[in-house]
Amino acid sequence: MANHYEGNGRRDQTAVFSVSTAEMASQIMMESDAASRSGRFGLVAPNRFAVRLHPRDWAVRSDLRAIGRELERQVEDESMERGRRMEGPVRVWFEKHPPAERGKVEIRATERKGRRPAWACLFLGTKALEITHNQAVVGRAGHADVIIDHDSLSPDHALIWWEAGQVRVRDLGSTYGTLVGHETAARSQPIPIGTPIRFGKVEAQLRLEG
Repeated sequence: MANHYEGNGRRDQTAVFSVSTAEMASQIMMESDAASRSGRFGLVAPNRFAVRLHPRDWAVRSDLRAIGRELERQVEDESMERGRRMEGPVRVWFEKHPPAERGKVEIRATERKGRRPAWACLFLGTKALEITHNQAVVGRAGHADVIIDHDSLSPDHALIWWEAGQVRVRDLGSTYGTLVGHETAARSQPIPIGTPIRFGKVEAQLRLEG
């Protein structure tokens, strides 16, 4: 069984061999692009990445855990910016891999469901509903990512996601529609912070987390 380390979140700019953290993040995103699949409303990206090293390269590094945490942060941010959905938290770890070329890394991408941290909340008065997934489905059905139990909502009512520095919403053909302020969201609409969103007859406010 391959040895590995996992982490989740602190900045570290240390280079690994001749490959910088930024270059490794770029390689991971290239592998993520290749391994992404079509979901119901857009691309679903892998969320687990093994960075494979030659055993001799592994032996000379003592900072792999910190580098893994920084890579997780970068991959999470870049995947969100691209509007990708991930079914679980981002995890990056390092493995000894004898076939790997010395001084270089190989990436293996996989997908695993799990609890993701909230990137935003919908407030219905004092009630807060976490948004943990990108391309989050808001609706009345039990399978929705954000469940609002109200008769005016359709089972799959609207889609909320982050992409290119904006939160956006799109109605999914619901019976009573979705409004951002006074604008219909029949097509993709940005959500300015502080602007009320109306799902059917339910009004909500969006707040970003983190």
